Amino acid sequence: MANTRTAFVIRPVEPADLAAWLSLVNQVRYWQDDVEALQFDETLRPADEPVLRLGAWTTDDELAGVAEAALSEDGSRYEDRAAGMVGVAASYRRHGLGARLADEVEGFAIANHVRWVEAEVRAGFRSCGLASRAKGLKPWPFQPSTRPVRGTSSID
Repeated sequence: MANTRTAFVIRPVEPADLAAWLSLVNQVRYWQDDVEALQFDETLRPADEPVLRLGAWTTDDELAGVAEAALSEDGSRYEDRAAGMVGVAASYRRHGLGARLADEVEGFAIANHVRWVEAEVRAGFRSCGLASRAKGLKPWPFQPSTRPVRGTSSID
C-alpha cells in the first residue's frame, strides 16, 4: 500500500511568516490578533525570555499547522508552567501533525524546566479533541487543560 501521508516541515516562524501564521492561529484561538498586537505583546515579555512559535509547512509551502508556547503573559511570569497552543488547518487534520506540534510544545517546556503545560482545547475541533484526550487533556468547556510534562518528576 502506498504512503499517502503528507510531508510537513516544522520550523520556527520568521518575521515574514507572521501574517500567515496569525491567520491560521486566529482560526483556532478564541481571540483574534494581528501582527501589530503580537509585536506589542512581545514588548511586554522580558528580552531574554524564550518563546516558541512554530509553523508546519507542506512541501508546497502551504502553512498547515501552528504551535506556540510561552512562559509569561503581559509581562507576568507563569509559576512552573507554560501556556501552549496547537492548531492544524482543517484540510491537514488526521495526519498526526497536531501530535507532532504538541510534542514540540512539550519539548519547549522540558527545555525550560517547566512542570506543566496549559492549553486551551476547543471542543469544536473534534480531531484535536481526540488527540488531546489521548494526551490526558480535556476540552475547554469542561475545564482548563493542564497536564504534567513528561520526565519532570525530579525537577525541583
